[in-house]
Formats: sequence, C-alpha cells, structure tokens
Amino acid sequence: MHHEPETEVVLPGVTVEMATITWDRPGESPRRETHALFQRLSRDHSPLRLGHRAAFDMLPRVRSVGFLPAGSSVPLIPIEKPLRVLTCFFDPAFVEERTGVGAEVWSQNAAALAVVRNKRVEILMQDLQAEMQEPGLAHEFLVQSLAGVMLVELARHVRQIDRRRSRSGIVLALAP
Repeated sequence: MHHEPETEVVLPGVTVEMATITWDRPGESPRRETHALFQRLSRDHSPLRLGHRAAFDMLPRVRSVGFLPAGSSVPLIPIEKPLRVLTCFFDPAFVEERTGVGAEVWSQNAAALAVVRNKRVEILMQDLQAEMQEPGLAHEFLVQSLAGVMLVELARHVRQIDRRRSRSGIVLALAP
C-alpha cells in the first residue's frame, strides 16, 4: 500500500490528514493505534471492496464516511486507481476522556461503523475538507472544533448502535 499525504494538521488528541492511497494486490489495511474516521473524496472511483467479492462495499459514493476503531484492520481488494481520502485520527484516550465511550464499545460495533450513515458527520467532514484545502483565519482552532463536533456526533451514533444491539439481544433472550 502506498500512502501519499497532501496536507496534515496535528493537534492534541487528533490528527487530520488529506491523502491519496493506492494498492495493487490483496492485503490488509494498516493497524493503527488511533481510531480513524475517513471520508472518500475521489469522484471517479468505484466503492472499496472489503474481503472477498461477496463482502459489502465501503465508501460506496463520494463523501461517504467510514470508521475503523484503533487496532482494527480490514481485508482489502486491489483498487484500479488512486483514492483520495480525508481522515481524522483520534487518540483513543482522548476520545474516551471527551465522550465517555471506551475502546471496547468502538470495537464491538466495528462492523456497523465501517460505513457511517450519518448526514451530519458527512457534512462536517465536507466543512473540514474545505478548511484543509484552503486554510483561513484561526485554521487550527476551526479544525480542532470541527473534529470535536464530529467526535461527539460519532459517539452519539455508536451509542445508539450499541443500545439497539443490546436491546435486540435482550429481546432474543426472552421467552415467547
């Protein structure tokens, strides 16, 4: 896998990066010590295939968002052309301190978070992309603020997923 950063902002608890990635043979995404929230920027790209052909698509359209918990990896099918992505790398301790959501909750819900269907997070990522492309007044403060709001939205989203998953487990365990 080849990873070519275009621009990067390193802040306490979060690093935001725009990059182009390519890979030409089956493999695994790199395991990172950080949580990764990412958005597809490439318009002329097919969805990413995870694992074998029957697996679901990741980043199915421009501006779609995905999340990979710290320490996670996904099997990847080769892509035909470079893919531009915007990624927020969040330190897990920072995330837990700010949201109260621990690493185990993120990991337990990893499959449900591979494609984040949350319009607000998508829009915030677009705002972040615009700021990364054309930095303005108080650039780092705005990047930190947008990342913080996305983190809260993502934590609310994963809590909702976790509650649904827990409720369905309880319902399935009850006698008819």
